[in-house]
Amino acid sequence: MNIKIIGNHFMARKSGNQTKCGVELNTYTSNIIIIGNDIASGTYGTTKVLNGGSNNIIHDNVGYITEKSGTETIPEGSTSITVNHDLASIPKIVTITPNKQTDFWVTDKTSSQFTINIPSSITGGVSFDWYAEV
Repeated sequence: MNIKIIGNHFMARKSGNQTKCGVELNTYTSNIIIIGNDIASGTYGTTKVLNGGSNNIIHDNVGYITEKSGTETIPEGSTSITVNHDLASIPKIVTITPNKQTDFWVTDKTSSQFTINIPSSITGGVSFDWYAEV
């Protein structure tokens, strides 16, 4: 059975010297669906969602970005570009589509960025459409 948490406003709270996160799913949680909530306010700069469980689905929440896309260009003379994705955590999925025929690969996925690489510089540079998902 799934538990669905939809349309709520989550706010972290301060308890003594300890700041609690807006949503905490511990290791015993599974199959929780958190969609369409506001997790943006009152987080004291801490983790907005702590997902320690398994098979939980968290997306389409204000303040907790789980999907993003864009276009980046590796200019002529370069062989890589670092993309700042602004996602809530390290993306599990990164999909890349180049606008010219070239080999490419993704490295250095972190909670704030990833790098698109090509084997050698391309005359005129090469643009990539990208999609990343937590």
